[in-house]
Amino acid sequence: MFKFVLLVAFFGLAAAVSDDFAAETKALENVISPAGDSFHYGFQTSNGIDVNSAGDANVISGAYKYISPEGQTVGLTYTADADGYHPSGDLLPTPPPIPAAIIRAVEWNLAHPQTQESALGRKF
Repeated sequence: MFKFVLLVAFFGLAAAVSDDFAAETKALENVISPAGDSFHYGFQTSNGIDVNSAGDANVISGAYKYISPEGQTVGLTYTADADGYHPSGDLLPTPPPIPAAIIRAVEWNLAHPQTQESALGRKF
């Protein structure tokens, strides 16, 4: 029985394999400056993947895109520097908007600062 389940799983996996395994590299570029202080890297594949990155010791920027299983083009651009990694793209999750009541409460608190004494009603 176990061999039968294993055989069915194998054929199911083989049927699920997409054309991504047959993708070919259409273009490849990998350039490092003679001084070694900057670079440029990029490649494209036949299944729609496109990657580019360039930078130096201080800043690296780049972009990539691919075709999702749903057929949608997914892209992301980024910069990495001393302040961190900064991605940008339409499909990145974003936080929900701050409710108006919270914004008003924060503005009121900033306009009416309290000391520790007045907040607790006594001195320490």
